Amino acid sequence: MAWTTTPWTLPSNLALVVNKDFDYVKVLDKKTKHHYILAESRLGGLYKDKEAYTIVEKFKGSELVGQEYEPLFPYFQERRSKGCFKILAGDFVTADTGTGIVHCAPGFGEDDYKVSVQNHIIEPDDPPVPIDENGFFTS
Repeated sequence: MAWTTTPWTLPSNLALVVNKDFDYVKVLDKKTKHHYILAESRLGGLYKDKEAYTIVEKFKGSELVGQEYEPLFPYFQERRSKGCFKILAGDFVTADTGTGIVHCAPGFGEDDYKVSVQNHIIEPDDPPVPIDENGFFTS
């Protein structure tokens, strides 16, 4: 379960970021029957009823680093070979809001940009920005 405060940047997603030192859980949502991964400390923020889920597994964020995921949108698939659509570690991920997993769009955020350059998934002069000067998405 990834968190963002800027949903309009989701088409530009290239990575997810976790805090390697946080405890994360894989839960089974009893209503949807789907599994979700989030920071253990954020369970109460997403689930008001402890009976709504079952913890299936618990692990450190460091165990998630390097795992691949399927992005919401099919854009920038050609960048997968450069290491995109993997989970990265970042100290800017907090435990007081969101899910403990942050959506990363390096063309639209300073922390996103820095962690993407550090992990070599973008070149410093090549963050994807699929929006033109009028604020419209490009093809």
